[in-house]
Amino acid sequence: MPRVQQLILAKRTEYRIYVKNTAYNWISAYDSAPSMTGKNGEIHSATGFNELFLVSENAKYYSLGLLNSTWGYLVWAIVGDGFHVTSRCLSFLERILDLLSEEEKDRLISLTQSMMNECKKNLRIKHNAGWAVENYSVLTDSYEVNEIDRMIARVLGLENDDIIKLHQWYHSQVSCGRDE
Repeated sequence: MPRVQQLILAKRTEYRIYVKNTAYNWISAYDSAPSMTGKNGEIHSATGFNELFLVSENAKYYSLGLLNSTWGYLVWAIVGDGFHVTSRCLSFLERILDLLSEEEKDRLISLTQSMMNECKKNLRIKHNAGWAVENYSVLTDSYEVNEIDRMIARVLGLENDDIIKLHQWYHSQVSCGRDE
């Protein structure tokens, strides 16, 4: 199985993902780019996204599922600079693919496709300097994210208590103490 890093190509393909350059509370990775609409109705792709081209549809959904999982955020927090989302994050996440069975990889694809459909139903629009800017919400408490998290924990040999601790850590990161 090729590594995710090897699945990202420099040349354009029909298999692409859009990854927000920066992260704070979650990694934003989607199968279509959010848009922004100007005062006069002109539509552009939202700014701040890297367009990554992949060798296959499977590679596209593997990447999206891993990046949008709580594990993806944990890896970003550990290996990243606390701001930018780089290919280094994917290079660490790719090791998980080696641990998944073919059945689990199929499940990862199915969960990710469902996640992408659901996130578009949770479209958020903010207004900034005369632009209506779209943003999708993956909803980190979603069924799909939780199932991907559980699958990864199983192949890593972790227990349910470990997942609970991971999610508690994640929610403490996102809330930044506002829940206390």
